[in-house]
Amino acid sequence: MAAKKNYRADNTYIISSDSTDNPKLGAKRLSDGRESLFLDFYLGFSLSVSSKTGKEYKRVNNKREYLSLYLWQSPRTPVERQQNK
Repeated sequence: MAAKKNYRADNTYIISSDSTDNPKLGAKRLSDGRESLFLDFYLGFSLSVSSKTGKEYKRVNNKREYLSLYLWQSPRTPVERQQNK
């Protein structure tokens, strides 16, 4: 049985299992039944001050680069299975 995918609010999930990987491999679910692969880079953080409350907070700097690679979520034909390979 396949592992359960922990989807985020923007229909993405992280494939990498190691939390220290940089970049992390992720995928976004598309409406046509495919997943688009991307790399998620962690670039550090910066300290900022809120203009409303005056409190200091961390702002995380991330960059996401889409790879133009697609996987079928449930391949039904031999052609779709071959594309996933």
